[in-house]
This record gives sequence, C-alpha cells and structure tokens, in this order.
Amino acid sequence: LKVDVEGYELRAFRGVNLTRFPFRYLTFEFFPEMIRSSSSSGNDDDNDDAADLLMLVRDAGYICDYEKVVKGNTREMLNE
Repeated sequence: LKVDVEGYELRAFRGVNLTRFPFRYLTFEFFPEMIRSSSSSGNDDDNDDAADLLMLVRDAGYICDYEKVVKGNTREMLNE
C-alpha cells in the first residue's frame, strides 16, 4: 500500500484496519509539520504528531526504517 496524503497519513491509517487487513508493505513519507497542521481541532488531546503515526504503524506489527536510527519506542524518544 502506498499512501501519499500530504499530512493526513495518520487519519488514512486510522481509517484502514492494518491489524485485521494487513498489507505486506506500507510505503509513505511524512512531514511532522504537515501532520500537526492537519489536526483541525484546537483540543490538545486531538493534536496529532509524527510520533502518533509511527506508534500506530509499529503497533499494527510493521517494522519501520526509523527503528534503525531511533533507539526506543516512547513518544519522548521518537520526538528527539
């Protein structure tokens, strides 16, 4: 599955049940600023960021290339 949705990657992946209907590969690029700006709500609990995207993909069972350079899996480690 290739996803190119200009900041709406997290919403796209939330709309697909990656656990129940897994794809062999996911290909996507993202820009953290675009993800933050696509969050339409002013509610702090609904402000998405790149860490949310990476954790969602990882929790669905995918191995991401970022794991080669980021040591750890907490929000703080992903945002460093």
